[in-house]
Amino acid sequence: MASEKKRGPGTLGKLYLALYNFVQFLGWSYILLLVISYTFRNKCYAGVWNFVRIPVQIFQSLALLEVIHCLVGLVPTSAFLTFIQIGSRLVVVWGILESVPEPDVVKCVGVPMFEVTTGLYSR
Repeated sequence: MASEKKRGPGTLGKLYLALYNFVQFLGWSYILLLVISYTFRNKCYAGVWNFVRIPVQIFQSLALLEVIHCLVGLVPTSAFLTFIQIGSRLVVVWGILESVPEPDVVKCVGVPMFEVTTGLYSR
């Protein structure tokens, strides 16, 4: 009986993926805390993008590593589909939010929707 090759990451790969996911978790948790603290401190969400822009850009760009994870076989997912998913977020962060002046950004539906879903209302 031929032995089947073990699929998926080895121990070192699993450790790396756990570390990568933990760093992403910490980064996005930090961003959420920044948004919450900014909103409570200022009693509004105007200006919040400028407050969280750099951390969002860093952690969203870091997500490009997920495409590499697919390409090297750390995760059994299509690199193309992962690239489309990550790329669309990067277009929003770098292409749209960077090119639109901040007063127009805060008028978008996403910010009020965030407030509604998290229960943070401007007063």
